[in-house]
Amino acid sequence: MKYYHVSRMELVTEIIEPRYGFKLCEFDNQKREYAQIFKEIVFEQIRQSHFLSMPSRFRSVFLMENMDQAIAYKSSQSYQRNGVIYEVELIGNGTLNYADMTWLNCNGFEIQKMVEYAKNYWSQVMSDDPNQKEWLYEGRVRIVRKIEHNTIGTP
Repeated sequence: MKYYHVSRMELVTEIIEPRYGFKLCEFDNQKREYAQIFKEIVFEQIRQSHFLSMPSRFRSVFLMENMDQAIAYKSSQSYQRNGVIYEVELIGNGTLNYADMTWLNCNGFEIQKMVEYAKNYWSQVMSDDPNQKEWLYEGRVRIVRKIEHNTIGTP
């Protein structure tokens, strides 16, 4: 199966390592990103308590299963202008599972509501928007090719 990865910038490596957990610690302005960091900690605690077989967001590479999803994700991010889409292939036998990104939209919510969203996320409750589906791969991926801007829109 083909997968796509959206990066904030052009990568200079052919292997993508799971780094999201490290990136959370490297935010330039942790005060500004406090809600994001707090949410990820809550989601990880719910995963560890109730969904241990699911891959950790802290140790995963985030993937899309088709170009429409990758394009939709890239255009929804603040780095959409500089973001790059890559076709990738999985390396090894890491844990792979999907979730709906809709449930991640809870920064600043009360803790009880955030816990409810985390349970829905890890339970794989899906919204009506197919572009919200993301794959978490607790492993490494190899870049097959960079998707050039002139090919966006033609899978």
